[in-house]
Amino acid sequence: MREHFTEAIVLNREPSFEQDLRVLLYTRALGKISAKITSGRRITSKLSPHLDILNIAKIRLAEGGGFQIADALKIGSLPLTPESFRTIHVIEESVIFSEPDFRLWSALRHGGNTLRKALAVLGFDPSLASCIRCGYARPRYFSVWASDYTCSWCFASLGSPHHAYVDLLV
Repeated sequence: MREHFTEAIVLNREPSFEQDLRVLLYTRALGKISAKITSGRRITSKLSPHLDILNIAKIRLAEGGGFQIADALKIGSLPLTPESFRTIHVIEESVIFSEPDFRLWSALRHGGNTLRKALAVLGFDPSLASCIRCGYARPRYFSVWASDYTCSWCFASLGSPHHAYVDLLV
């Protein structure tokens, strides 16, 4: 059984079985990982408050057939803004597991205007983008699933679900 000590940003958390929680983390050393918090749903859980969505925490992980959080300490949090939630949604959907990227970590941890910086690090720089349909040079929406940009005019005429797009201006 290996042990890791690293900083992490909490991207998502969901119930697992009756008392446990499963958290999705973007860590400095391991990239995006999923880890279990045993008894994390109990009111007396010592780890759960430190691992709320958008929190930045120092964590100790035990690796053995998956990751389990052994210890966590909140050291900060990303701002509670719609942009932060859109940014973690893009990271959650587009980054593969267990591939650390220090540039992405730095953009998330220390960046202002985090969504644009994160997209640029991932190779989808909004300043270089154009609408996939009409070629307009300043698109407003990014499709997480298709990894392309769409302008406001083309977006209004789309028949696809709008929840698959992230608004860059709001």
